[in-house]
Amino acid sequence: MAVSLKASDQGLQLVDAARRKRGWTKASVEWREAAQVAPASLKRFWLGRPINKDTFVAICKAVGVDWLQAAELQNESEPENQEQSLQPVKPLSSSLEIDWRQLAQEMLVDRKRLTTNPLTVRDGLTFNIDEIFVPLGLVERQQQARRSGNVFPERGSQLYQPEPHARMFQQDEFFEQILRRRQSPISQGRRLAILGEPGAGKTTQLQTIANWVFKNTKQDIAIWIALADLQGKTLETYLLEDWLKTATRKVRVTEAMQEALSQQFNQGRVWLLLDGLDEMVTNTANPLAEIANQLTGWVAQARVVLTCRLNVWDAGKNALESFDAYRTLNFSYGDVLSTDQVGQFIHHWFNNNPELGNQLRAELDQPGQERLKDMVKNPLRLALLCRTWARRQGKLPHTKVALYQQFAEALYEWKQERFPTTSAQRQELNAALGRLSRRAIAQNSSRFRLQHRFISSELGEADEEGSLFHLALQLGWLNQVGVAAENPDEKVYAFFHPTFQEYFAAQAIHDWQEFLKSDNRRLFFEPQWQELIFLWQERKDIPKQQKENFIDALIKQLYTSTDDDTRWQIAKFLGEIGASNKDIVNALTELLHNSQDSYTRCQAATSLGRIDPENSDAINTLLELLPNSKDPWLRQRVAESLEQIAAGNSDAIKALTNLLSTSKDEWTREQATKSLLGQIGAVNPNKSEELNALLLEAKLHPPKSKEERIALTKLIDGITKSSRLYGKGKVSPDVYNQALDAVLSEICKKIRNDDSKQDDVITWVNFLLEKHLTSSTSREERELPSDAKYTLLQSEDIKSKHILGHPEANFQALAKRRDAGEFWKDISEDWRIPISKLNTFYNFCVKHFAPTLKEYLHK
Repeated sequence: MAVSLKASDQGLQLVDAARRKRGWTKASVEWREAAQVAPASLKRFWLGRPINKDTFVAICKAVGVDWLQAAELQNESEPENQEQSLQPVKPLSSSLEIDWRQLAQEMLVDRKRLTTNPLTVRDGLTFNIDEIFVPLGLVERQQQARRSGNVFPERGSQLYQPEPHARMFQQDEFFEQILRRRQSPISQGRRLAILGEPGAGKTTQLQTIANWVFKNTKQDIAIWIALADLQGKTLETYLLEDWLKTATRKVRVTEAMQEALSQQFNQGRVWLLLDGLDEMVTNTANPLAEIANQLTGWVAQARVVLTCRLNVWDAGKNALESFDAYRTLNFSYGDVLSTDQVGQFIHHWFNNNPELGNQLRAELDQPGQERLKDMVKNPLRLALLCRTWARRQGKLPHTKVALYQQFAEALYEWKQERFPTTSAQRQELNAALGRLSRRAIAQNSSRFRLQHRFISSELGEADEEGSLFHLALQLGWLNQVGVAAENPDEKVYAFFHPTFQEYFAAQAIHDWQEFLKSDNRRLFFEPQWQELIFLWQERKDIPKQQKENFIDALIKQLYTSTDDDTRWQIAKFLGEIGASNKDIVNALTELLHNSQDSYTRCQAATSLGRIDPENSDAINTLLELLPNSKDPWLRQRVAESLEQIAAGNSDAIKALTNLLSTSKDEWTREQATKSLLGQIGAVNPNKSEELNALLLEAKLHPPKSKEERIALTKLIDGITKSSRLYGKGKVSPDVYNQALDAVLSEICKKIRNDDSKQDDVITWVNFLLEKHLTSSTSREERELPSDAKYTLLQSEDIKSKHILGHPEANFQALAKRRDAGEFWKDISEDWRIPISKLNTFYNFCVKHFAPTLKEYLHK
């Protein structure tokens, strides 16, 4: 049995330092000649694999290193044939001493650009993936999801979500378990597919895998190929000709260079990253089979990760059954306990203007933005929203139709290079998608879950080259999301997002009379049609007269119908429709005076509150009704509506004050108080007289009453926003916030105490703040000795607690940085985590580990 040796990690470092002094590369001809060894043996040495002892000694001796210091002697007797043998390599000239790892990294530089850069470059915005990246989760996909029932458009992203039992990974978990440990069930990490709809982050995920390879392996190489670039060539041909020529910057590649590249594959060092299987040009209708046929020979020795659209992956016979498939997950909205990925992406996009980004994130949380909020969980759609927000400097288009139209045009532009379309083709497809959407929404079920037969009846067959169905799939307007639960042989598709289905359906409606009668139903009564009607009204290509005719028809029914349900529905719709002409106000006023149905009258009052602010006719109607009605529910609605449209109106303030003093109904008094507070508008936190007035108002209400709580809530909001508070910036934010919370709690308990300091709210608050902060500072000074703190921070449990999605932000790391005197602002910018989230996590951990700290101190 031949005696073999392999180098230790320390030994490799010694030899590496010695060869650098001689100016030799790791595969230098001078070195091979001095040691009289073959290139394969030298490569095995650098890979840390066992080689013949005599050869090992010669390699070390040639650079002046004692072989005993370089070897792992416990492996001295290990048989050489236990390691995978290398293919013999022809000796290469010095010109072929290629650093493949460096070349591959250089080839990836262009891949760091965000795929939306071609859309944003005209706005002066371009991003690298490192600047804007937000980690994406992945879910194991073992079979097609079975879809059933309906979804609501404001939760339409559920159509692209996996089934509940699927195994999910955060990105760091995926990298550790699947890439490093190779724990995938089918291929043990050698064959992986990343799937998703357009803009779901597949390419981004592949980019992060490439970065991971170079960061976490010593000798592996990541070679990226955009499959659209093959243009009919095989992977082998493309690698040996196009990729090799570009990477080496040679006019001509030699046979020796090609052989050298193939050896990198045969040694198992190459990760082949194949982007866009769905964009691959093939001679067959099945690109999966084409790739499977090309992953042979030396190319097959690579670890392969590819990306593919769901439509192509699920289109038919899957020849890549040896691949483990994973789907990208949507971005999430979160709080301190879960990652707000949408917020992180916005923060990165507006890194140079964080206030603009904060405004966009707040806009998504506004009532009425539910559809938009759900739609931008997709990274591409979120990028398009950020682009729009930046171009308009913190504003969205005036109408939803204009916003969705911008999105649609951007999607066509984004796909133009790969799937070019003419203006006539886009118009034809849009019209067909409109007809399809209109029919689908008219169904009693499966409005947004579209079966294959239903779509093909309008758009042709999916596999017919040139059909509208085929084009819609290529562009991503339609995507396969699974199979029908009731029939697994029937494919189920969905629009890019249900919001676009509503948009296209609204574009397909040309006659307002469709909303009033269809199959003996009044469509505007049905919830699924109301969004379409709003979108139809926003269309600029619909004549104004048509829109007015529709309103007139509704008002006519309001006057003539004797059915309370019909009148209630029309009253509700007129309030939501956003129009404010005099005929609507008169019709709602008439309904308030004449209807005997309490529900209908309350709805009429609510709808009047949705008319344009300061509409005098609506305000006068409500003011007249308030003192005369004995229905407490109606009076609540009237008070609420006055708050909406009569801010600052002296007559409204007088009427609400009278209602507060005369009504015996608790809920009516609560609404009157709330509406009165709304009349004075937002409190100016730096005007003492307004804060003092709110404190006085709180004192006038009975203790623990709802009126008192409302006044105190507004007072506390004004205090926290004041720029005159004591102690800001003098202590850490967490200490200051704790002190301020304690002060506000004390104020709420002591507002009825006889204390002269209460004559001015800010003076009183600052007196209490100074007292609490002095006490807090004293407590901070009584810290653990540094050696005790160091010992505690080595606890594995303390290391394991980290902010979700940020493993680097564990309690140990955070405590050490704070102990070193780093400011919260610097830590926040470094980790790209809001200060509020850091504070909350830090305080949580302090409380969580309190027993551990106490036990240590006791010992």
